[in-house]
Amino acid sequence: MEPADFSGGEATVAPKLQSLGFEAARIGEDWSQQKVDATGAAYFEMLLLEAKQGKFNKS
Repeated sequence: MEPADFSGGEATVAPKLQSLGFEAARIGEDWSQQKVDATGAAYFEMLLLEAKQGKFNKS
């Protein structure tokens, strides 16, 4: 990948990232209740593991 692969703004960047397997979302886009629930659950699971000095991956 070269920087030029990402020129052209959203019209070229979003499709490129999606072709690489990423989910491209707009900033400020409303989240579904499912995404909110999954994010909250992952956050609290991470907090619990951190409190127990367990290993976790934020990515």
